[in-house]
Amino acid sequence: MLKQNINNYTFIILLTFFLFLQLTLIPQLFFDAIHPNLVLTLLIAASFLSRSANVLSAAFFCGSVLDIFSGIYFGPMLISFLLTIFISSYFGCRFLKELFSIRLFLISIATVLFYNSVYFILININNLDKIINNCKAFFSISISEMIYTALLIVPLLLILSFKINIVKTNEK
Repeated sequence: MLKQNINNYTFIILLTFFLFLQLTLIPQLFFDAIHPNLVLTLLIAASFLSRSANVLSAAFFCGSVLDIFSGIYFGPMLISFLLTIFISSYFGCRFLKELFSIRLFLISIATVLFYNSVYFILININNLDKIINNCKAFFSISISEMIYTALLIVPLLLILSFKINIVKTNEK
């Protein structure tokens, strides 16, 4: 089992910063819908380190905020975030014995593919013909997000698991 814990202050600061970037700057820098989902990657990394429900509540908050500003009806991003973080936590507890291993990448990529699948189906739930017609866009978005996640998961885990030890010295 993993014995590491999450650094809450770093997590809150990164989550706020990534949420701000996800809402403002990142959609402007990347064309179409192919852009890194930094908030999801951070939440997946935190779900590997934390065994509490705090990550699920953070996923609920981020999913709600991103859903409000997404421009579509409310719900798909929130549901996708919650299910993805739940699946990531479950797979992390069940299959991840060492933090930095090949299983980390496999679980991360599988959860991003799961997120994209759920989100794509929930967006197009009213028109099922659209799902079949947009499979090419789904695969290109999924592959790019899996690459972004595979590249960012290890640095985020290192940042979140870093503990600052302050040594107090007694002056006489």
